[in-house]
Amino acid sequence: MDDPASAIPELAVVVLALGAPPETIRAIRSLLRQQPPVEIVVVNSGGGDMAALLSANQLDLPVVERAGRVYVGAARNLGIAATRARYVAFLASDCEASPNWARNRLETHRRGYAAVGSSVVNSHRRNPFAWASHLTLWPWRQPGLKKRGLPFGASYDRQLFETYGTFREDLRVAEDTEFNARLPEDKKPVWQPKVRTVHANPTNPVALVRDHFARGTRAARSTVELHGLRMDCGPKAWWRKSSVSIRMARHTHPRDQAYVRLAKPIIPVATAAYCLGAALWLMRQPAATRALPLAGGSTAAPVTPVAPKAMAAASAIALQAGPEESASAEQTP
Repeated sequence: MDDPASAIPELAVVVLALGAPPETIRAIRSLLRQQPPVEIVVVNSGGGDMAALLSANQLDLPVVERAGRVYVGAARNLGIAATRARYVAFLASDCEASPNWARNRLETHRRGYAAVGSSVVNSHRRNPFAWASHLTLWPWRQPGLKKRGLPFGASYDRQLFETYGTFREDLRVAEDTEFNARLPEDKKPVWQPKVRTVHANPTNPVALVRDHFARGTRAARSTVELHGLRMDCGPKAWWRKSSVSIRMARHTHPRDQAYVRLAKPIIPVATAAYCLGAALWLMRQPAATRALPLAGGSTAAPVTPVAPKAMAAASAIALQAGPEESASAEQTP
């Protein structure tokens, strides 16, 4: 007779870490609280000793270590190979799984969906800087969006990897976007706002600006690498991104509105840092890259950094560090 304790869970979760950060422990413990239980494997690259970190916190889990830094696609693939469950999900080390995160994923998969996306929840609901970051980064992944959310942060039926291949390992970011584009329409991720991932957001102005500056840098690079296009990072793009983020604030929960209102004036500074990071990266590239067609179909124009009033505040902080200083592996929660 088979031992029930040895049964393979339906859902595997690959925890993605860079440099064995201590917050990985919170991510793992949020998974250990899930019902039904999930299979967990931790993939860490870029140094640190994840096995020692887990041992010090009385956690006994499989760990895949790589001394050198690998991009997220490679880390995902290592985790896929190290797990056995039918469905595979991913959780960044700076995120936590909300209660029923696993249950709601599995219930959606059992209804016949091969890939299930998730919503994103703010980690610090009484902090306006965290809300500014949250609304700037995840306006279309709020759990209050019942139908129109973007289904990233997906879990996948393992058969998809066998049929359509795994994640590209040469992309700094957007490896999930590229993989999802390979899937036929009936296999692409579906939006499930009940699957809620808590993302750790910056809680002070310096951390906010540096994080968005680095994200803008990576976004500009990935737009070139993945699409062969130049990211729009001029004044109109800054205004559009700020306006969308502020407008989407109406989908937050009523009990959060007091802090959301405080966040709205901060959003233009966050988006300015994002656009500045993208613009400065593009300005450092060869002329051929700077002359690429603009993402969105517009004709090419000279690359100039956005210069709204908010840029002064963003520049003073962001330019104290190189664009890679605050950059970790770009991980979709």
